Amino acid sequence: MLTRLGWTVGSFRLYTAFDQMANLAIVVNGAHGNFSSVEPFTETGSMIDPHLYFTLLGIVAHISGISPAVVYNVVGIGVQTLLVVGLSVGFVMLTERWWSAYFGAVPYLLGTLSSVTGGAWFTSLQSHGVLWGAFGVMFALNSQSVAISVAALLMIAMMVRVRRQSRVLTNVGFGIVIGAGVGFLANVDTYSFFATVFFSVFGLAAYGLATCGDRRAVVLSTVLLAVLLVAGDSLATVVGRVAIFAVALLPATPGVVLAARRWKGGVLAALVALVVAASPQLIRYVLAARADDPFLKYRQVSSAHLSVPWHQAIVCALPLLTPLLFILVSGVYRRNSMWVAYSSGSLVAWLLLAENNFWGANQEPYQLWIIGYALVAFTIVPVLIDVATTLRESQGRGRGAPRRRWWNVSCRPRWIAFAACSVAIWFVVLRSDLWGTNQAAYRWWIDGLIVMVVTGVPILLDAVVFGEGDSPRRHSGSRWWNLVIAVLMMSSIGTAELSTIDWYHFYLATEGQSFSFATAQDRAMAGVAAHVTNRQLVLVDQCLNPEILKVITDVRVAYYSVGLAWPRSYAAIKRAFTSVTTDSTTPAEARAAGIGWLVTLTTCHDVWPNAFSRSLEHVASEQIGPSTRGAVTLWRIRDGADPENR
Repeated sequence: MLTRLGWTVGSFRLYTAFDQMANLAIVVNGAHGNFSSVEPFTETGSMIDPHLYFTLLGIVAHISGISPAVVYNVVGIGVQTLLVVGLSVGFVMLTERWWSAYFGAVPYLLGTLSSVTGGAWFTSLQSHGVLWGAFGVMFALNSQSVAISVAALLMIAMMVRVRRQSRVLTNVGFGIVIGAGVGFLANVDTYSFFATVFFSVFGLAAYGLATCGDRRAVVLSTVLLAVLLVAGDSLATVVGRVAIFAVALLPATPGVVLAARRWKGGVLAALVALVVAASPQLIRYVLAARADDPFLKYRQVSSAHLSVPWHQAIVCALPLLTPLLFILVSGVYRRNSMWVAYSSGSLVAWLLLAENNFWGANQEPYQLWIIGYALVAFTIVPVLIDVATTLRESQGRGRGAPRRRWWNVSCRPRWIAFAACSVAIWFVVLRSDLWGTNQAAYRWWIDGLIVMVVTGVPILLDAVVFGEGDSPRRHSGSRWWNLVIAVLMMSSIGTAELSTIDWYHFYLATEGQSFSFATAQDRAMAGVAAHVTNRQLVLVDQCLNPEILKVITDVRVAYYSVGLAWPRSYAAIKRAFTSVTTDSTTPAEARAAGIGWLVTLTTCHDVWPNAFSRSLEHVASEQIGPSTRGAVTLWRIRDGADPENR
């Protein structure tokens, strides 16, 4: 950003702009002193979706007088900077190796193999569903990216605490902090809250089962999980498609009970703090659901066909699924409870979230798949480092045996097989422009360079980790474990490397696109909007953007984001701004929607119907720069109704 020509801290990212501008409108309202939970464009109706983060940004903008767009960018980038710093510190604390701090930003580079399988940096699903890496969800700087940042830091903190023995009082205090942090996310982003609860609870349960070794509890958890998958859809019709998320946590109960016995008050304190911190948003949702809120009904219907096909879910998850299997097998072999708990808990939580349409929830599974991907990406790196370094330290030959350096290790058959598979995949399946050069002369050798790196780095790491692994003193069973673990490790590294091509294509296609709110047309709109003398809604013609008008002027706009919140007269307002595109707007529609003002662009080709000829009163006009004939004009619509008096 700092080296991009024309970039400023007020530049707004042209990335899922439709959704992000609606979020920015909340900040704009707060900057002008309106902190009520209303639909942000019309400032009527109510907003049920959690929006605490944007309200806090509005408070900052209101107190400081800084532009809402600047606050949106600076705080969003600042949170992710703190995330990388926090991850780096957490990695060092978990691995006890200083060099692991350099891996704090690595999770941002992991993709979903979409460039390899489809040629784009994301994978398209049915409807508007997509799958992409952590960089895709974090780039928006919205409340979901902030919630994921907080969740990742909380999960790293939980893993650090597992490594350290402490007194009961300390565990209780830590449990309250973690539980309150997770519960706080319910007021920031709903899906991130669900995902964090699932990963935390199932991770804790898996650790309780792994440390206690109670086979009956493992069997009971497995049975409860099977019952959920079979009967969850029927249960959802009774308890509701949101409350079923709480029911879906039942398979974790045996493990959580075992964990509570070990850490006593710490687990219970965390659960109580979680419920208390999440209660404001939970109560708000329950009240709206009991009132049969039409927006909630719409959201349920709109998310009914956003499932993730299993084959796409597996292929896109390979950059993290393979490392999780590597950690799981290593944990079973080394009898490391933390490795087993992390991998198994993550796999179960991610599976349930990404395929929640199978057990009754059916709440945008693709969104929860993406959040699950991000949470695993941000927490798996220190576990991988811990596994690899532990395995390396365990490969000694015994006392008195000659010690070989890893670079003197003879060529192993698995290296030949791995290299052969890499070349075969490239030659038969890929053989395409992975680097995005679109130059035939460069395509072959650049793709060949990629294959060399993806093949060579895993083999090099295998030599480092298992450089002493061929000792004749080891029994055959140990050698087979080493072989399986080594193959999984090489596959994990190679797949992760290949997935980073997604980030590169994302960088080329998206990262440099932004816009500002300081163009000549924006200044003209701000000039005429200053003449709006009441709180009636403002309608714009088809050549102007109502979202930009809202952001730069704070006037009430006849517009709304259908997936965020609905205004009081949402049907009438929808008819009004939809009819603009067909030149069919009438004074009756304007009155029904509570519209009292109209902003037009003189160079626009739309022609307002004759029915408005006696209803429009010219108020003000502003030229768009000195060298253009275009101008923005404000009109008063006579007989417009004030939405506050409806």
